[in-house]
Amino acid sequence: MRAAQARGIQSRMLREADIPVLFLGYQRGAFRETVREAPHIAEFVGDSVDQFTEFVGAMGEIGELWVTLAKSAQFEKRDRVPVGFWFVQVWMPHLIIPHVTWMPWATPRQKIEGMLHFFIHQKFSREIGVFGEKKYSNFWRRLAQYGVFARMGTWPAYFPNGDDAEMWRVI
Repeated sequence: MRAAQARGIQSRMLREADIPVLFLGYQRGAFRETVREAPHIAEFVGDSVDQFTEFVGAMGEIGELWVTLAKSAQFEKRDRVPVGFWFVQVWMPHLIIPHVTWMPWATPRQKIEGMLHFFIHQKFSREIGVFGEKKYSNFWRRLAQYGVFARMGTWPAYFPNGDDAEMWRVI
């Protein structure tokens, strides 16, 4: 994690100044999976930054909003930009279910380091549950080998398309 922090990876609560960058990500295809899983929200996201801001604000009323920041070659004039957007469902004060959307400019390294950074810093005050799609099983198993996650079981028909979810928790 020291190397990731030296590269500038960090996570924090969403700020209003982050929204235009997230909207740019939306325009470039981020959130596509979210909209595909819940097509009715597409009309709320809109095509303007104002509509997108309202959509993000509505999400903030039902959960916590976080961003993972990193350096990006596409944004040379900025020190760090959002590479990941986290919607965190708070089930209980100490139990959260995070959902992450990666921006198109996020590198594979930033995705892994961003997830680890977020989870490691959150685990000190919360239990974290992750519901993973079976197509990502190898990724979650790899993180489990590093001692970050432990498998808890399967939740049948968890996803809207009827697929089962593998349940993982941060240890």
